[in-house]
Parts: sequence; C-alpha cells; structure tokens
Amino acid sequence: MKTKFYRAFNSLFHKSSKFKDKLVILQLISAYCKPHLLYATECLGMSVTQMRSLKNTWQCAVSHVFHVTGAVVQFICSVTDNSSLDVAIIDKRIRFSEHLKLNSHHDILFTLYMRVGLQKLSR
Repeated sequence: MKTKFYRAFNSLFHKSSKFKDKLVILQLISAYCKPHLLYATECLGMSVTQMRSLKNTWQCAVSHVFHVTGAVVQFICSVTDNSSLDVAIIDKRIRFSEHLKLNSHHDILFTLYMRVGLQKLSR
C-alpha cells in the first residue's frame, strides 16, 4: 500500500511542482493518493505500529508539500484533513460491517470480523 502511495505521490508531486498553491496540491494528493494508502484497511486487522506507519507516511507526504518538519506537519495535517487516517479507517470498517449485515448469508463472517476488529481497536 505504501509503495503504491509513494509512486502516485511522487508522480503527482512532480507534475504539480509548478503550482503555487500548496493547498491545491495537498487536495490533489488527498484525492488521488490517499486511497492507495487506505486500500483494504477495513479488512485488515492492523496493529498500532502499522497504524503509526500509515500516519507517518501521510505526514511525510505533507512535509514534502509544505517543506516543513516536526510539530508543524502535525498541525497542518490536523487543520487541512477532513478526518485523520484513524477516523477514515474506522469509517471504512463501519461501512464494511454494515454491508456484511445487509447480506444475511455472511453472519459467520460478520461475527468473526467484528471480534477481530473490536479486539484490534481496543488495543
């Protein structure tokens, strides 16, 4: 996931380097590259370390766009993102579990999925 994210990010960042408005570049990256980073996260039982790695990857991209480091990157992420990566992954999990609820023949899968997901979230 991270490899595809960086591939898409580098391509888009290189092509948009002539833009003066950094927020437009960040919006493009969020729209076109962030889905690579969040791909299939609703199905994976992710550890805290893996979540931190995804968050660090996103913050690295933001630091490249704005040419800043440290706490400034975290501030920019909190101001510009509609939702953090944690919230986006939880939303994807909820939508996925609702989809499983609608399909009644997946009761066993839904039960297993919710147990694993809730255990990972509670850690």
